[in-house]
Amino acid sequence: PMINLPDVTLIGADCLTLPALLRAADISQSGVSFGAVKLLSSMPSSDSRVIPIAPLTSIEAYSQFCLTELYKYVETPYALIIQHDGFILNPEAWQDEWLEFDYIGAPIEIGQWTVERHGVPVSSIGDLVVWNGGFSFRSRRLLELTATLAAAGDFTLTEPEDWAQCYTERAKLEAAGMRFAPVPVAEAY
Repeated sequence: PMINLPDVTLIGADCLTLPALLRAADISQSGVSFGAVKLLSSMPSSDSRVIPIAPLTSIEAYSQFCLTELYKYVETPYALIIQHDGFILNPEAWQDEWLEFDYIGAPIEIGQWTVERHGVPVSSIGDLVVWNGGFSFRSRRLLELTATLAAAGDFTLTEPEDWAQCYTERAKLEAAGMRFAPVPVAEAY
C-alpha cells in the first residue's frame, strides 16, 4: 500500500551526481506519495522534479545552502531530505509521531574524530547524537529559523550543516521551540 504524505516535500540538492539523486528519489517515491518532490541541481535535466540552482561547489557551500536557502523550496510543513546515498528503504517504517518533531536524523556516536574536528569534550565520546542530515526529516519552521538566525548573524554557519543544527546551535534552536527527536525515536527512523 502507498503511504500518503501530503505535508512532506521530498527534497535533495546535488550538483555532482544528479543521476544518483534521481535514482534515490525514484526509490523513495516507490512506496510513498509526497506533497511535492524537488531535486535541486545546477546540472541540466529534463526530469520535471529537477529545479535549477546555482552550483554548490563544496561541502561548505552545500551546508550554507541547507541552512540559509533550503526553506525557500519547501512549501509543505515538512521536508524529507535525501542524498544519493541516503533515501527511503522501508516505507512501512513511517510513523505519524515523527510529525511531532522538527528534526529527525539517524543517531551518530560521538567519536575521537568529533572531538578533534569540532572540539567536543572527550567525555562525550560514545554519546549518541540525533544528527545525520543526509537523510533527515525536518520541519519547514526549522529550515526557516536557521535562515532567519543566520541572516541576523545569530547562527554559526559551520559545516557540516547537520552538526551545526544538532550540536553547535541545538540549545538555541530548542530555546526557540524546535523539537529534536529523542534517540529512541531517531533509532526507529
